[in-house]
Amino acid sequence: MKCYICRDLGFVLFTQSIKGSVYEFIAHCSCVKGNDYAYDGRGGEGPKSRYYVPPVGDVLPVADLIEQNRRLEAEFRPEKIA
Repeated sequence: MKCYICRDLGFVLFTQSIKGSVYEFIAHCSCVKGNDYAYDGRGGEGPKSRYYVPPVGDVLPVADLIEQNRRLEAEFRPEKIA
């Protein structure tokens, strides 16, 4: 695994409660694979939209994700953790 934030997926899923309903959203990672999921329709060229994919650091504590994913890898793949 190269990225301990997204586990090499390029994105992280997170849940958010809005008006009493729970929704699942995506946030793009800051790693190379995360570039594939970065989107902001609010700016740039072309047609505008209100949709965007925020960076993971804006919605989740990155340090906690790294720690959690390192623990998971150590548990399931102890030979890979130095």
